[in-house]
Amino acid sequence: MSWDVLIIGGGPAGAVAAADLARRGYRVGVLERKRFPRAKLCGEFLAPRGVALLQRDSLLDPLLRLGAHVVREAAFISSRGHRYALPLTRFPDGAGFGLGISRATLDHFLLERAQACGAEVLEQVCVTEAIASRGRIVG
Repeated sequence: MSWDVLIIGGGPAGAVAAADLARRGYRVGVLERKRFPRAKLCGEFLAPRGVALLQRDSLLDPLLRLGAHVVREAAFISSRGHRYALPLTRFPDGAGFGLGISRATLDHFLLERAQACGAEVLEQVCVTEAIASRGRIVG
């Protein structure tokens, strides 16, 4: 195996980076410790800025078809029972709404997209150290 870029971790950041680099012509490898889809403890909410990035890459509609839900406001309730609603349109540089989606669904979708763009994904690989030689990772 020989790659121009090796990414450790196939979560959202790793998968999106892998897809972007592969689309630009780089040979990309992604090493992921788990097998996707996998359970991941998370708030399962994507903020408006993240949604704007999905829209930019034409990924919002496919995620909505997979069951993601549009979230238009966040509500906070104090220990005394006072409720404060925050419209998500108030976040700058965002889509004007958030997205409710399970991490298992989001992560699996993004990693499959990275593969479709040309990245090579190896799952159930635990990286414990990198072996470098002359400024390059060789093992």
